[in-house]
Amino acid sequence: MLRGRGRYNVLRLGVCYSALQTLQALDKINRQNNSTKPLLVAGAATKTKMNKIKELFASMTDDELKAAIEELKQSEVTGLVGDNIREWARRSGEITGGFTTTDFFMTQVNILKEAAFRWCP
Repeated sequence: MLRGRGRYNVLRLGVCYSALQTLQALDKINRQNNSTKPLLVAGAATKTKMNKIKELFASMTDDELKAAIEELKQSEVTGLVGDNIREWARRSGEITGGFTTTDFFMTQVNILKEAAFRWCP
C-alpha cells in the first residue's frame, strides 16, 4: 500500500494520464475535422454545426450545468455515464448527425468548458 508522497505521485500520474488522453482525443477530433475541410465550402458547414453545439451548451441553465458537473464527478467514481450526460450527448449527436462515443467525450468537454467560462471569467 502506498503511503505519504507515493500516494500523491500516483494521483499526479493519474491526472497527467487523464490530461494526455483528453489531448489525444482532441487532436484526433481536430485531425478528422481538418481532413474534411477541403470538401466543404470554406468550412461553412463545420462552423455552423460547431456554433450550434456551442449554443446548445450555452443554453444550459445554471442548475442544469451544476447537475451535469455533479454527474461527471459521480461518473469518475462509478465509471458509469449518467442519464443527464447521455441526454446532452444525444442532443449534440442530433446536431452533428450521428451518435457515437465521440459525442459523449464532446459533451463532457463542452460541459466543463461552459462551466469554466461561465463561472471563472
